[in-house]
Amino acid sequence: MKRLYTLCTALAVFALSFNSFSQVQQLDVEPTQDLTEKIYNKSDRAKAEQKGGELEVYWSEDFENGIDDWTTDGDLEDLWFYTFPIEDPNGYDPSATLDGYGDFLPNYFGDRDVVSSPTRANGVLMVDWDRWNSTSVSPDDPPGPNTTSNVMLPHTIESPAIDLTGIDFAQIEFYQYLRVCCANASFASVDLSVDGGDTWIPYDVRTDYGVVNGEIDVLVQINVSDVIQQAADLSDCRIRFNGAGGQTHYFWSIDDIAIKALPDNQLAAGDTWYNNYHALNTGFDNGEVLAADYYNTFEYLNTPDYLTRDFNFAMEVNNGGQEAQTEVTLNVTVTTPGGTVLPDFTSDPITLEAGVLDTLEIGPISFGDEEGEIPLEEGQYTFDYVVTQAEEDEQIEDNVGASRGCRINTDASNNGFGIFRNDGDNYSGAFTTLGQDAIWSTPYVFAQPQVENAVITHVEAVLQFNADFVETLPGELIYFNVRSGSVLEEDPEDPETITTVFFDSENPIEYEAEELEFEITEDDIWDADVDGLPYTVWASFELPNSIMINAGEVYQAEFRVPPAGAGIVFPAISGQQEEYSGTLYDFNAAGGAAWFFTGTTGIPIRFRTADVNAVEDVSYESGIQLLQNWPNPFNDVTRIQYRLDETSDVTFEVFDISGRLIYAEDHGRIPAGVAQTFEFDAKSMSSGVYTYSIVSNGERVTRKLTIE
Repeated sequence: MKRLYTLCTALAVFALSFNSFSQVQQLDVEPTQDLTEKIYNKSDRAKAEQKGGELEVYWSEDFENGIDDWTTDGDLEDLWFYTFPIEDPNGYDPSATLDGYGDFLPNYFGDRDVVSSPTRANGVLMVDWDRWNSTSVSPDDPPGPNTTSNVMLPHTIESPAIDLTGIDFAQIEFYQYLRVCCANASFASVDLSVDGGDTWIPYDVRTDYGVVNGEIDVLVQINVSDVIQQAADLSDCRIRFNGAGGQTHYFWSIDDIAIKALPDNQLAAGDTWYNNYHALNTGFDNGEVLAADYYNTFEYLNTPDYLTRDFNFAMEVNNGGQEAQTEVTLNVTVTTPGGTVLPDFTSDPITLEAGVLDTLEIGPISFGDEEGEIPLEEGQYTFDYVVTQAEEDEQIEDNVGASRGCRINTDASNNGFGIFRNDGDNYSGAFTTLGQDAIWSTPYVFAQPQVENAVITHVEAVLQFNADFVETLPGELIYFNVRSGSVLEEDPEDPETITTVFFDSENPIEYEAEELEFEITEDDIWDADVDGLPYTVWASFELPNSIMINAGEVYQAEFRVPPAGAGIVFPAISGQQEEYSGTLYDFNAAGGAAWFFTGTTGIPIRFRTADVNAVEDVSYESGIQLLQNWPNPFNDVTRIQYRLDETSDVTFEVFDISGRLIYAEDHGRIPAGVAQTFEFDAKSMSSGVYTYSIVSNGERVTRKLTIE
């Protein structure tokens, strides 16, 4: 039975922008070309844009006359207000010097602007939890810099009646500048009622528009045709903005609201992928999908060449027009690290009915030098997504999806080593109350057929250091480890589901062996602004022994922070990732020590891997890979790993220093390419140096071990 706990704790986030750095390259890529030119030529595009601008407006509100005819409700209804016209007696100029906070605009770490709407100069609608920058709701109370509300309270504002009689197709459109921090429980929606406000249909404008723990300034367009087509009477429709901003730093400015006609032909690109997460991003939380299958679909953003896997491209496509669209096709342009633009990869064309959302897919596409394959190169790949159709789209800018990208390392540039990771580059925050007495972990699955020639050599982590935020202190200790299995699938009644750590395995939670110890030093702490780096602390830990890895198994890269008098070591947050991308063991959780997941918050903990030929603790000859035993020296039990190139019968043998066989064990028939891990119990043997061998097909590979 799966144990899933949502992490609900204070989460502080800075909205920072960083450059790339040598070890982890920037992956938020820009399109490599003007992709709209792939759809229409310039004259056709101009005609389409002109047609899009002629859409009939059924109702609009730009707040030139304030908000007196709007109705507020909820515990924080008084926080809705009208602001910004510079010429107004209470107006505000965001470019002017401001003493303190001011009465009308947010001031989140110096951010004093509002929504970038075309008519913002005549006023905008606003709600701000930190209004007047204190926990009060009155401008008469003294301002308190960076003090915040932490209570989850609702607030709504409702439009006057809107008559949509005779309308069959329509969209709600408005500009919003929304900031939410720092809990997934926060929400912001625009709601539509077609019965005078008795019932409401909500449309999420927070997570659907990329606001998880951060901010966004965007034009929102929502197709509401399905709702109005089912209504018996459209004479008293209402729009309502509905929010609750737990925990802190929540503001929302809104302007230029309109209900418009839909164009006849209007496709809109949605989320894009280059692996299979789109096909398997549900079902894990209820046990229908195994962790190994789930994590296998994650889009690893940095991969060594010996661990590459086929690409599968996909994009959500929505028909937001009034007519069915025919020959709807996804086109993906791949640009290689060398700058070569490959011929487009295309999906099978489909017909998409009005109001329908579908996902178009391409692949799998292999690496290789043949036509229809992707050449394997070292460096950054960029993937550009465009959807086309037979009809002339009236808003073609929406046909372009978000560009994606990934990096591939080669032996030539990294001496056989490469970072394997699935997190982003913007390390913008930390869990501010969890700097001690915790285990931080990030799960991975290696699914590539080349995995039989790779080992894990390091665990690496990005930590946060900011004097005004959270400080990872020099001199403090953390303990790195590798865990086998998924903690989110552990069932106390099923021993086979319990995870294990590779090192200090007798203490899988409170491990603190000296071999796992990493001390934060002054040299590990960088000044991101001065040094131009996207991180402040980079911790790279070489494991006591390499680890052979198997395809289709979950491996968790993790580190343990021991108890201390105050918070001392804070992992960075790398922004929104796939759900369940990070896990945490909190020794001090209110309901008892337990594993939690961090939602869509990525924790940058990575594996550094190597080809078996690049490491010294693996002997590789005669089709047998034999890893140095660990621990070594030892006095009771040690762990040994090996792997075969061909399926065969295997015998394990131990010899004393004189060459006398003192122990033999038949392992039976062992499949090719699968790492075998077993324990050798030497309690009955005398101290000294011995040799141990794996024998397969008449060949043997031997290493030394020492018993203390």
